[in-house]
Amino acid sequence: MSRLLDSLKKVEQERPADTPAVPAGQPGLNPRAKPSALSRNRIIGLALLAAVILAAIALILLY
Repeated sequence: MSRLLDSLKKVEQERPADTPAVPAGQPGLNPRAKPSALSRNRIIGLALLAAVILAAIALILLY
């Protein structure tokens, strides 16, 4: 474990401080980037669609 931490510290020291860890043009690779509105709406839409499908299956099984 300490070897891993030492190697991480060495990598941090080798990388210039002003260089971003992730290139600015690739927001998909940055875990701290906020999801875009389109992606958020797609996730909400898929969740609602899944809820409707599950409700329909439950109604079919109940009757």
